Amino acid sequence: MLKSYTILDHTADIGLLCKGETIEAVFEAGAEGMFSILIDSDTVSVKERHYIKVKASTYDDLFVQWLQELIYRFSTKYYVYSEFSVKISNDDSHSIEAAGVCGGERIDPDVHSIFTEIKTATYHQLMVKKTKTGWEGKVIFDL
Repeated sequence: MLKSYTILDHTADIGLLCKGETIEAVFEAGAEGMFSILIDSDTVSVKERHYIKVKASTYDDLFVQWLQELIYRFSTKYYVYSEFSVKISNDDSHSIEAAGVCGGERIDPDVHSIFTEIKTATYHQLMVKKTKTGWEGKVIFDL
């Protein structure tokens, strides 16, 4: 599945522009891009897999909730991830759900160099939309 991300400079913050053939690919690219900002992703081994599930009423909110959950796990539980598999579905109550399996490990200071800390994913310039060639998402992180 084709997916990609581009890191965007933003005044005192940093952002991502994510593209993919599917909306799931955009969410996976967002997670990959975010962890590339936090650490050297090449140093992360998949020693554990975690099931992560978030719900929201819009794709924009869901994107933020997804990234916020990953930030929470990084900041409080000290996990870093390098593999992401996301499935997005709608339910009858007009909510959208992102469920995914993330592969990674606990932060090891001898292995992982932390580049910066991300405080939060913001709603500033937030966007998730269908394009002619697939899907696109944009998010700005508060550092």
